[in-house]
Amino acid sequence: MPGAFDKDRELSVPFPVIQSLLSPQALVKEVLVGYDLKGPVECKLLAHNLNDTYLVSTAERRYVLRVSQAPRIAGRTWRSAFEILYELDLLRHLQRKGSAVAVPVARKSGTLLNLIQAPEGPRVAVLFTYAPGEPVRPSKQTPALSTAYGRSIAKMHTASDDFSSAHPRFSLDLAFLLDTPLKVIQPLLIHRLHDWSYLLQLADFLKARIAQLSMQALDRGACHGDAQGGNATLSGEDRLTFFDFDACGTGWRAYDLAVFYWGMAMGKSRLGWDDQQVERLWTAYLEGYQACRPLGEPDLKAIPLFVAIRHFWLFGLNAANWDYWGWSEVDDAFFDRELAFLRAWVTQRIERL
Repeated sequence: MPGAFDKDRELSVPFPVIQSLLSPQALVKEVLVGYDLKGPVECKLLAHNLNDTYLVSTAERRYVLRVSQAPRIAGRTWRSAFEILYELDLLRHLQRKGSAVAVPVARKSGTLLNLIQAPEGPRVAVLFTYAPGEPVRPSKQTPALSTAYGRSIAKMHTASDDFSSAHPRFSLDLAFLLDTPLKVIQPLLIHRLHDWSYLLQLADFLKARIAQLSMQALDRGACHGDAQGGNATLSGEDRLTFFDFDACGTGWRAYDLAVFYWGMAMGKSRLGWDDQQVERLWTAYLEGYQACRPLGEPDLKAIPLFVAIRHFWLFGLNAANWDYWGWSEVDDAFFDRELAFLRAWVTQRIERL
């Protein structure tokens, strides 16, 4: 239509983007063709989030294709190629030790990574086996399932006691779980100095308590990092297959357990659960874990502290990704809700210890 556009203000082509959504059809032609898959191959988007995941179906089986973020100017890239290779090393190690996990699928060339030149920059794609069974979510947890979940995590910890990788990976330490989140949270709390002061004081308190317990030799090793009651499928009565090790790393095993406790405690604000329901599920999980891998007293004392530390991580995750998810993800309502959870947890589970 004549006069519909301002020719003096033509925009660059292609216009810069933060995160693209890759075409499933193009992934079939350009990426999945590199695998030994029995056609026809179908690809559908499952989720558009920190990573994009696609369901890949063939005549014989299903897979999941995960496409990671591109490097970001703000320095908040989710994962580097080397960090992803550490994750894949851990998955193959666990498979060799008999753990039920979704593992990476090699390309015809024998490599595991695909590098895709997306509009925003290079993105890494990995194809994984599909975890069999029904998805397990925190909302579906029962005492029996929680026991099986805890037992599976204990066996996974034991299986990874001798794990090592030549590829660098961040550690699930206090710098990663507390300091980095605080750096990205601070600009968003400039108008809430009382809350910011509370977080700083709490972070110092948690660091001091963990330092005291660390001198008593807290159990350390490879951790799933996000086993919050989901990220698994259930087949049969108690056969759990775990996936999504995107938050894995070397760290305190008490933190890995605390992630489940945290997931159940979040059920109070997310699902309307009461304290009794949370404690029933946590007790069942802990019984399952300790039946396979007994915990020392320092680890048990550290778990409630790590629940609070996990919530700092959640703060940082949201604060670092407002440009992906929108400002509404880190508005005052978000901080009101999450700070209320944190204050209640500290008052009820930590100050009295």
